[in-house]
Amino acid sequence: MLSYLPLLILISLFVIQIRMFNNLRKHLAKKYPEQWQMLSTNTLGSNIGGSFNESLKNGFFSTIDDTKLRRFNRFKQFNMYACVVIGVAGLLTAYYY
Repeated sequence: MLSYLPLLILISLFVIQIRMFNNLRKHLAKKYPEQWQMLSTNTLGSNIGGSFNESLKNGFFSTIDDTKLRRFNRFKQFNMYACVVIGVAGLLTAYYY
């Protein structure tokens, strides 16, 4: 059972990140309805998820100073580092045993 612990931690971190992402989308849609409307109307036919991710990286939502957005970005970075550390530790333990 101990060998499944890293997998359970990784899955729980991803579930938490997805929930935070959905809550962030709802929060930004309420707080910035004009920008959200411009983001959701797309003439090229792509989905709002890709447009929203691009806006978080380089667009309007990357320039605003919002506490929920900062908290999500910090958690996303922590999640990435934690997944790398857990993955490397799992590979090292598999290699040495």
